[in-house]
Amino acid sequence: MKSARNLSPTTCLIILLGVASGTYLLYAPALSGELNFDDAPNLHALSSIIDIPTALTFVFSGNAGPLARPIALASFALQFYEWPHSPQSFINTNILIHLINGLLVCWLGLRLARLRSELSPHAVPFALTMHTIWLLQPILASASLMIVQRMATLSATFVLLGLIGYLAGRERIAEGRRWGWPLLLGSLGIATTLASLSKETGMLLPVYVWVLEFTLLAPLATNRMFQVWKILLHVPIGALLVYMALQIPHVMQITSRGYSALQRLITEGPILWTYVRLIFLPQATSLGPFHDDIPVPESVSESAVALLAWSAWGILIGVAVLLRPRLPWVSFAVGWFLLGHSLESSIFNLEPYFEHRNYLPSLGPIAWVGTLPWLAPTMFRRAAVGAATAYMLLLGFVLHEVTAAWGNPQLAARLWADHHPNSERAQQFLAQRYVVHGDYYHALSIIDDTYRRTPANVGLALQSIQVSCALKQDVSHKINEIQPSLASARMSNSVLETLRILLDVQQTGKCSGLDPHGMHRLIDSLLANPYYRDTRNASFNLHHYKARLYFASRELDPAVRHLEQAFEAQPDLDTAVLMIGFLRSAGLEDEALKKLDSFKQWLPLNPVLRQQWEKKLGRIESDIARPAKGV
Repeated sequence: MKSARNLSPTTCLIILLGVASGTYLLYAPALSGELNFDDAPNLHALSSIIDIPTALTFVFSGNAGPLARPIALASFALQFYEWPHSPQSFINTNILIHLINGLLVCWLGLRLARLRSELSPHAVPFALTMHTIWLLQPILASASLMIVQRMATLSATFVLLGLIGYLAGRERIAEGRRWGWPLLLGSLGIATTLASLSKETGMLLPVYVWVLEFTLLAPLATNRMFQVWKILLHVPIGALLVYMALQIPHVMQITSRGYSALQRLITEGPILWTYVRLIFLPQATSLGPFHDDIPVPESVSESAVALLAWSAWGILIGVAVLLRPRLPWVSFAVGWFLLGHSLESSIFNLEPYFEHRNYLPSLGPIAWVGTLPWLAPTMFRRAAVGAATAYMLLLGFVLHEVTAAWGNPQLAARLWADHHPNSERAQQFLAQRYVVHGDYYHALSIIDDTYRRTPANVGLALQSIQVSCALKQDVSHKINEIQPSLASARMSNSVLETLRILLDVQQTGKCSGLDPHGMHRLIDSLLANPYYRDTRNASFNLHHYKARLYFASRELDPAVRHLEQAFEAQPDLDTAVLMIGFLRSAGLEDEALKKLDSFKQWLPLNPVLRQQWEKKLGRIESDIARPAKGV
């Protein structure tokens, strides 16, 4: 590739369009993909959108994170008419967002290189190299191909825009030009807000800025005011460390996932090295959506791999700090990657492994790789550029293998199940493929074999009941077998989803042995399980299931009582309306009015949702009072 001064704007545009088009073509095989395990639980309410008020309710009622992620949900709401029959449209939108982010990565790389004297002569080719390697990264494919992970990619869009604006302001300040501070502060504040409202990892934008300032931007000229600013930049890092320190008293407590925060942290050491390996040397068979089979060790002493991994990270961090002036790009890559993983790959109660978590953190190591051809000695530069080109072709080849698998669910199911024999989700996905083709016996065999190998995955046992019902088998013995295990089972959303399906099947009366008494026993076992009882969403759903069972048998008092408990776990307008409806169906109008009045103290703080509650409850109140006025 030529030096920056020899690349015309037209040439750059052609390269950008060529890389973007090539990337889209590499992702195109995946457009025939389907919904994945996390898509429906987070987006099922798209089916309820019929007008603007219901769309606003969907946007502001998210529960995927503490900030509800309304911006990401708004992007899904724009496609409500395509849910759930057209996952391809959602995937296509996700791919386009990835391509836009690739352009922003290029822009960010250009601004970074212009601020580094050793790279400024090669700013354009460096930015194009960084942009291409990042776009073609196979480990990032799942961020676009798992529909719900638009939350991560859209958050990254705002983070990248914020970084670009910050660097523009930073350059102006270093050169003593006007509007530097408003651009810097405005970009940082607005982008952090928008990114965080797409996904909470957007709050790491100031942390990324901290990494930049103390590595790549350290040599830039500063004045006294900027020295104060650099001190203030320690606040986000300090806040993150303080928050983690506050969790120390609880790190030994076993969470609803069946392990403690400390055990999860131990596991993350080797996982982070796995991410690094897959970023630099991707392997298609190692990539996919299912990694719920990763073992979590009891302690570091029980895992030599974890001890070695964290020791290696400690050494690398020390090298990055000590050699920061001499190896700024290495320090930048290490700091960016590790701090980019600080929320999702540390002590918080999340699953240990997901590839999409590398969407922004991978940018640090990739930027360092992008510098190698252009910082190589002149006599080796042609060979370095050739090696970089070959590397990009390798990435493209592996990416195509990955997307081709995602676009062929039958092939992907077998591939993922073979590589993850103890993964509950991988085996469920394979069994589902057989169900789609009507081969229930094969599906049941897969589920039962996996459950025998991994008895902790009680979701499989419930699905065995579901498939047995489809085969017209009596399931009473299976209910007896699984009930004791449910009282100590770890938290799993698949358990809740399968219970909902079983409840639907039971109420058709077409499954021998699956009667209301059996369903009550299954649900009661989970309500006795602290992992489920003390998890808001699980408790909410389980009490709803109990209410359905009681209402179906015309037992009003326990039905209302369980709806009350569901509402206490998670205040919800639909639950309130259902409770009032139950009371009115029994002719208890006065009780319904009293209950309605009690709901008014639960009005949400969000003005949009508050208006929805007031409007709905007011309409019901008027409807109840109307007959009385006519008497």
